[in-house]
Amino acid sequence: MPLIRSRLPHPARLSALVLAVMATLAPAQAQQMRGPQGPTEVGIMPVTRSEVPVTVELPGRAVAYQLAAIRPKVGGEITEIPYQAGTEIAAGTVLFRLEDETLEAELAAEEIAVTSGEAALEWARDTVERYRKLSGSGVTLTDVQQAVVALAQAEAALGATKSRLQLARLALERTAITSPIPGIVAVTPFSVGDIVSANQSEQLTEVAQVDPIYVDVSESRARILRHQQSINDGNIQRLAAPIDARLTLETGEVYSQPGRVLSPGTAVSATTGTIPIRLQFPNPDRMILPGQFVRVTLTI
Repeated sequence: MPLIRSRLPHPARLSALVLAVMATLAPAQAQQMRGPQGPTEVGIMPVTRSEVPVTVELPGRAVAYQLAAIRPKVGGEITEIPYQAGTEIAAGTVLFRLEDETLEAELAAEEIAVTSGEAALEWARDTVERYRKLSGSGVTLTDVQQAVVALAQAEAALGATKSRLQLARLALERTAITSPIPGIVAVTPFSVGDIVSANQSEQLTEVAQVDPIYVDVSESRARILRHQQSINDGNIQRLAAPIDARLTLETGEVYSQPGRVLSPGTAVSATTGTIPIRLQFPNPDRMILPGQFVRVTLTI
């Protein structure tokens, strides 16, 4: 039987061939790993110690700096509403005018009564002086005493009449209803021709002062105690300056004006375990209005 020769390479020759191919590809692979510009450079940064602020973020609600409910102090018919709703007014601005003819008549009557009382007082004073001069010569001591009593009564009557005159003058002035504070005036549910009464429960309108403006937040008493413990342990350091307060509006915009803490609460809510905190922020552009929800970031 003829012998068949195998054409497969010898194992030793195959190993040498593989090594030769790998040696040829190694520089290319190394070049590919290094990239076209050589080895990648790394940066070195020294480790340093720095202060990191500790902040808390709390939901809050804006509250007017001052809020005045406008009610009439005298009764009558509304004859004029000279203000425009939504505008900013100064303190003392007339908001409503009431019918004043009746009060003017009452004032005139009281002025006449004061004049009459002054005349009666003058007559009583002259009588006392005259009786004292004539005492013992046709005028008895009883007559003098009665004249003195009449003088005292005339003085008292004149004082009461002057008080009524002052009240009548004050009532007439109150027919012009003014704002006690500066601020933005609201829409009124009343109109010209409506009848109002003195010190009625329903307010005519209200005026809100919004610059500056308050923001009320609530903080967990437990978290406050944890921060105090961290301060006592030396883990965090209390700020030497006042607490920095920042606002975030409903749109996510950070309010540019910083605020300050006015009055941290002194009582813990029995239902929520939180303490109320009131802050004050400047509000010259009226970006924040009463009732608006905001978020407050406090750096403690």
